[in-house]
Amino acid sequence: MQRIKTAIKLMIVVLMIYLVLRIIFQYNYYSSLSVGEEFKVLYWGFRLDFAAIFYINIPFFIFYFFIAPFFSWKWQQLLAVIIFSLINLPFIALNLIDLVYYGYNLRRSTVDLFYVFTDSIHSFGALFWKYWFIFIAFIIGSIFFVKKVKRIVSENEPSVQIGKWQYASPLLFIAVCFLIARGLGVRPIVPATALLKMDAAKQPLVNNSTLNMLYSWYRTSTNIERKNYFPPSVLDTIYTIRREYQQQQPINKRNIVIFLLESFNESFFTPGTDRAKTPFFDSIMQKSTVCLNAYANGHESSKGAMAVLGSIPPFPDEPLFISNYSGVRMKGIGTILKEEGYDTNFFLGAEYDHFNFAKLCRMAGIDNYYSKDSYGKPGHDDGNWGVYDEYFFNYFADVVNQKKNPFFALLYNISSHPPFAIPANEKALFSIAGQSAQQNSITYVDDCFRRLFEKIKNQPWFSNTVFVFCSDHTLLKNVYDKSYQYKGWHIPLFVYDPTQREPSVINGIVQQMDIVPSILDKIHYAKPFMSFGSSIYRPENEARRFSIYRAGDHYQLIDSTTITGYDSRAEKTIYHYNFKTDSLLTRNLVNSGDSTIFLSREKLIRAIVQRFNNSMCDQDLMIK
Repeated sequence: MQRIKTAIKLMIVVLMIYLVLRIIFQYNYYSSLSVGEEFKVLYWGFRLDFAAIFYINIPFFIFYFFIAPFFSWKWQQLLAVIIFSLINLPFIALNLIDLVYYGYNLRRSTVDLFYVFTDSIHSFGALFWKYWFIFIAFIIGSIFFVKKVKRIVSENEPSVQIGKWQYASPLLFIAVCFLIARGLGVRPIVPATALLKMDAAKQPLVNNSTLNMLYSWYRTSTNIERKNYFPPSVLDTIYTIRREYQQQQPINKRNIVIFLLESFNESFFTPGTDRAKTPFFDSIMQKSTVCLNAYANGHESSKGAMAVLGSIPPFPDEPLFISNYSGVRMKGIGTILKEEGYDTNFFLGAEYDHFNFAKLCRMAGIDNYYSKDSYGKPGHDDGNWGVYDEYFFNYFADVVNQKKNPFFALLYNISSHPPFAIPANEKALFSIAGQSAQQNSITYVDDCFRRLFEKIKNQPWFSNTVFVFCSDHTLLKNVYDKSYQYKGWHIPLFVYDPTQREPSVINGIVQQMDIVPSILDKIHYAKPFMSFGSSIYRPENEARRFSIYRAGDHYQLIDSTTITGYDSRAEKTIYHYNFKTDSLLTRNLVNSGDSTIFLSREKLIRAIVQRFNNSMCDQDLMIK
């Protein structure tokens, strides 16, 4: 019984740490809650914290109860302290990291963090100076943690030799803890469980990074589940990924350039506190087709790039192009255009295969990859991610000026990524009063594009080129209300065509997956192809437009007026809001008692998930 008391005390210590971290998390990202909401957060937060702490400490319990008694008392104490600390401190660090990292991706960390970590390790110097207090807090906290654990373990009395019957109490303790951690319901407690009791906006608050990471790892280690919501004949009437646009003119093999804008929010271009000075973007948008209601399909660079180049929803936690399904048969934008004689290219000022993008390019059919390694000039590195935009943009221009037409090129900028580095000789110019470091980086990138267009506008290929500007994901800060469920995905997206005489505006919902079909429609491509998006140039699609993404176990679909959340584990719609009349999402229409309000949206989500999952299971994303 003494060992059980010690184990309980150790768990209470970790539970208290998680509680403190949740309070800080709430202070950073959430406005004050009502008393009732606060109690719900505390209750479900405890349930999820207990589950996380129990699961990660199972190895410790096995050692402490069943192995340690066979060691000397000195070694029992030493090994218990070491094992418990080594298990728990990394996960405490993960929750500490999310106190700041959540502000960048608006979700608790998943296995995707490891891919980001691998490619971002060289930027840790800058991150340390910006978030030094997190590092210091962890070091100091770790010292006190180890001392506390050592004190609790040493309070136990030296163990005598145990008999078989003495295993009963520890086994009963572990069984009871397992039942509490799992829950008594049909389905075990997972990060999305709280969605059944609370609204989606509070899930990150109730959740903890430990359980989120564990469950994310579990999902990536299992196969995608085949879905049979609808028979094939019915599925085709709800949603199809076959696209074939009848054209009045033969294909016009114009050059295609996509500018993928790192961490650009739509709010940078509209009146408000986030508005940045962007004279070049302002001027070119006045000559473009502007999508006012464009939304990202993911909250990480890998997700946005997959949606833009493959027109595939980035549903898995890990990037599709390094998952078990990377061998799926498909035709990305590069493959389709190569069949029409295009030269295909990808430009990114970071190191080669940064974030595994070289693998993405192979999957999407893009042949030529230009990076910091091919750039090769010294003295232009920002010390964090790669070559400053102004220099790499100049390199981009030099390379494409030598390309044979027609060509496809994607240029991915990096200077608007935290820590928002600007060249020392230009820092004063872009340190604008009233703007944050993030806004200053946007203004700097804007000027880099101005200089790029000055260099290329007189080239013979320029007027025969379609330029697509699109953000990879947003990077909102200090979002305190539920409106982040749509504001957090709202991105800039516009198409500049030098031959276009008048600007135009598209008010309907547009998503990143619409870029591939829109490009092909723009050049009068008439062959059938696969896409989860649709062309922005087809008026008949206007009423059916939507954007979809997955977060944890739930999918969220945004259309022109509503936001719908569907829980794939519970197999039901968990929220449905009309954000046009209820901007703060206070009235969940699922609770209205009338399922017809959201039934069509639920059917659409199920159809999309069935299309995606079954295509992955079949390893086939060719024309359906």
